[in-house]
Amino acid sequence: MARKLMETRAQQGRRWNATRMVVISVSLVLATSAPGMAFGQSKGSADRECRDRASVELLNSIPSPDLPVIEKDYLPVLVSRTKEKWYPLIPLEARPPQEKKGCVLVQFVVHPDGKVTDMELVMQSGDIAMDRAAWAAITSAAPYAPFPKRLTTTVIKMRMAFLYNEKAQRKEQ
Repeated sequence: MARKLMETRAQQGRRWNATRMVVISVSLVLATSAPGMAFGQSKGSADRECRDRASVELLNSIPSPDLPVIEKDYLPVLVSRTKEKWYPLIPLEARPPQEKKGCVLVQFVVHPDGKVTDMELVMQSGDIAMDRAAWAAITSAAPYAPFPKRLTTTVIKMRMAFLYNEKAQRKEQ
Protein backbone atom coordinates (compact mmCIF):
# COMPACT_ATOMS: atom_id res chain seq x y z
CA MET A 1 0.00 0.00 0.00
CA ALA A 2 2.80 2.43 0.95
CA ARG A 3 4.70 1.53 -2.22
CA LYS A 4 1.63 2.20 -4.36
CA LEU A 5 1.13 5.57 -2.64
CA MET A 6 4.79 6.49 -3.27
CA GLU A 7 4.47 5.54 -6.95
CA THR A 8 1.31 7.63 -7.26
CA ARG A 9 3.04 10.65 -5.69
CA ALA A 10 6.02 10.21 -8.01
CA GLN A 11 3.70 10.11 -11.03
CA GLN A 12 1.92 13.23 -9.80
CA GLY A 13 5.29 14.94 -9.36
CA ARG A 14 6.30 14.13 -12.94
CA ARG A 15 2.94 15.31 -14.22
CA TRP A 16 3.24 18.55 -12.20
CA ASN A 17 6.73 19.18 -13.61
CA ALA A 18 5.47 18.60 -17.15
CA THR A 19 2.55 20.97 -16.54
CA ARG A 20 4.85 23.59 -15.04
CA MET A 21 7.14 23.35 -18.08
CA VAL A 22 4.24 23.86 -20.47
CA VAL A 23 2.96 26.88 -18.52
CA ILE A 24 6.40 28.47 -18.41
CA SER A 25 6.98 27.98 -22.13
CA VAL A 26 3.54 29.41 -22.96
CA SER A 27 4.21 32.50 -20.86
CA LEU A 28 7.57 32.99 -22.58
CA VAL A 29 5.94 32.74 -26.01
CA LEU A 30 3.31 35.29 -25.01
CA ALA A 31 5.86 37.60 -23.41
CA THR A 32 8.31 37.54 -26.31
CA SER A 33 5.71 37.90 -29.04
CA ALA A 34 3.73 40.59 -27.22
CA PRO A 35 4.97 44.15 -26.96
CA GLY A 36 2.23 45.16 -24.50
CA MET A 37 1.61 48.87 -24.06
CA ALA A 38 3.17 51.38 -26.37
CA PHE A 39 6.19 53.30 -25.08
CA GLY A 40 5.17 56.14 -22.77
CA GLN A 41 1.59 54.89 -22.47
CA SER A 42 0.18 54.67 -18.96
CA LYS A 43 -1.98 51.73 -17.88
CA GLY A 44 -5.01 54.05 -17.59
CA SER A 45 -4.62 55.39 -21.13
CA ALA A 46 -4.16 51.84 -22.45
CA ASP A 47 -7.42 50.76 -20.76
CA ARG A 48 -9.25 53.76 -22.23
CA GLU A 49 -7.81 52.98 -25.66
CA CYS A 50 -9.04 49.39 -25.37
CA ARG A 51 -12.54 50.40 -24.25
CA ASP A 52 -12.75 52.86 -27.15
CA ARG A 53 -12.30 50.07 -29.68
CA ALA A 54 -15.01 47.98 -31.24
CA SER A 55 -14.82 44.31 -30.33
CA VAL A 56 -13.41 43.58 -33.83
CA GLU A 57 -11.47 45.90 -36.12
CA LEU A 58 -10.60 45.07 -39.71
CA LEU A 59 -7.00 46.13 -40.36
CA ASN A 60 -6.50 45.43 -44.06
CA SER A 61 -8.27 47.01 -46.99
CA ILE A 62 -11.25 44.96 -48.09
CA PRO A 63 -12.74 45.36 -51.60
CA SER A 64 -16.05 47.28 -51.48
CA PRO A 65 -18.24 44.37 -52.67
CA ASP A 66 -16.75 42.10 -49.98
CA LEU A 67 -17.21 44.42 -47.00
CA PRO A 68 -20.97 43.91 -46.47
CA VAL A 69 -20.58 40.14 -46.79
CA ILE A 70 -17.77 40.10 -44.22
CA GLU A 71 -19.57 42.43 -41.80
CA LYS A 72 -22.99 40.80 -42.01
CA ASP A 73 -22.25 37.14 -42.76
CA TYR A 74 -18.71 36.24 -41.71
CA LEU A 75 -17.73 38.34 -38.68
CA PRO A 76 -20.82 37.62 -36.55
CA VAL A 77 -20.15 33.88 -36.86
CA LEU A 78 -16.43 34.34 -36.13
CA VAL A 79 -17.11 36.52 -33.07
CA SER A 80 -19.80 34.15 -31.79
CA ARG A 81 -17.48 31.13 -32.09
CA THR A 82 -14.66 32.99 -30.33
CA LYS A 83 -16.92 34.10 -27.46
CA GLU A 84 -18.22 30.55 -27.11
CA LYS A 85 -14.64 29.35 -26.58
CA TRP A 86 -13.65 32.35 -24.42
CA TYR A 87 -16.41 32.33 -21.78
CA PRO A 88 -15.39 29.04 -20.13
CA LEU A 89 -11.76 30.24 -20.07
CA ILE A 90 -12.41 33.52 -18.25
CA PRO A 91 -10.29 33.39 -15.08
CA LEU A 92 -11.91 33.19 -11.65
CA GLU A 93 -10.63 36.63 -10.64
CA ALA A 94 -12.62 38.17 -13.51
CA ARG A 95 -15.84 36.47 -12.34
CA PRO A 96 -18.07 37.53 -9.42
CA PRO A 97 -17.43 38.44 -6.65
CA GLN A 98 -13.98 39.85 -7.57
CA GLU A 99 -14.85 41.00 -11.11
CA LYS A 100 -11.33 42.14 -11.90
CA LYS A 101 -11.24 44.50 -14.89
CA GLY A 102 -8.96 44.24 -17.87
CA CYS A 103 -8.64 44.44 -21.61
CA VAL A 104 -6.64 42.34 -24.06
CA LEU A 105 -6.08 43.11 -27.75
CA VAL A 106 -5.13 40.24 -30.04
CA GLN A 107 -4.31 40.77 -33.70
CA PHE A 108 -4.39 37.93 -36.23
CA VAL A 109 -4.97 36.98 -39.85
CA VAL A 110 -7.74 34.68 -41.10
CA HIS A 111 -7.18 32.92 -44.44
CA PRO A 112 -9.88 31.79 -46.92
CA ASP A 113 -9.84 28.25 -45.48
CA GLY A 114 -10.43 29.64 -41.95
CA LYS A 115 -6.86 29.06 -40.81
CA VAL A 116 -5.45 31.64 -38.35
CA THR A 117 -1.86 32.90 -38.61
CA ASP A 118 0.27 35.81 -37.44
CA MET A 119 -1.28 36.04 -33.98
CA GLU A 120 0.09 38.86 -31.89
CA LEU A 121 -0.80 40.04 -28.40
CA VAL A 122 -1.02 43.77 -29.10
CA MET A 123 -2.04 44.89 -25.61
CA GLN A 124 -1.81 42.96 -22.37
CA SER A 125 -4.28 43.28 -19.51
CA GLY A 126 -1.67 43.15 -16.77
CA ASP A 127 -3.03 39.76 -15.69
CA ILE A 128 -1.44 36.76 -17.40
CA ALA A 129 -4.54 34.59 -16.86
CA MET A 130 -6.71 37.09 -18.75
CA ASP A 131 -4.15 37.37 -21.53
CA ARG A 132 -3.96 33.59 -21.85
CA ALA A 133 -7.76 33.21 -21.90
CA ALA A 134 -8.05 35.69 -24.79
CA TRP A 135 -5.22 34.01 -26.69
CA ALA A 136 -6.68 30.54 -26.09
CA ALA A 137 -10.14 31.65 -27.20
CA ILE A 138 -8.80 32.35 -30.68
CA THR A 139 -6.53 29.32 -30.90
CA SER A 140 -9.30 26.97 -29.75
CA ALA A 141 -11.90 28.57 -32.06
CA ALA A 142 -9.60 28.21 -35.06
CA PRO A 143 -9.87 27.13 -37.75
CA TYR A 144 -12.88 29.31 -38.42
CA ALA A 145 -15.42 28.66 -41.16
CA PRO A 146 -14.08 29.09 -44.70
CA PHE A 147 -14.82 32.40 -46.42
CA PRO A 148 -18.07 32.53 -48.36
CA LYS A 149 -17.43 31.60 -52.01
CA ARG A 150 -18.40 35.06 -53.27
CA LEU A 151 -15.54 36.81 -51.40
CA THR A 152 -12.58 37.95 -53.47
CA THR A 153 -10.37 39.06 -50.57
CA THR A 154 -7.36 36.84 -49.90
CA VAL A 155 -7.07 37.38 -46.11
CA ILE A 156 -8.79 39.25 -43.32
CA LYS A 157 -6.43 40.91 -40.87
CA MET A 158 -8.21 41.86 -37.66
CA ARG A 159 -7.76 42.99 -34.09
CA MET A 160 -10.12 41.61 -31.46
CA ALA A 161 -10.70 43.23 -28.06
CA PHE A 162 -11.46 41.04 -25.05
CA LEU A 163 -13.01 43.20 -22.32
CA TYR A 164 -13.23 41.87 -18.79
CA ASN A 165 -15.95 43.65 -16.78
CA GLU A 166 -15.77 46.75 -18.95
CA LYS A 167 -18.06 48.05 -21.63
CA ALA A 168 -16.85 49.11 -25.06
CA GLN A 169 -17.39 52.76 -25.88
CA ARG A 170 -17.57 53.26 -29.61
CA LYS A 171 -15.86 56.31 -31.03
CA GLU A 172 -18.00 58.66 -33.08
CA GLN A 173 -16.43 59.30 -36.46
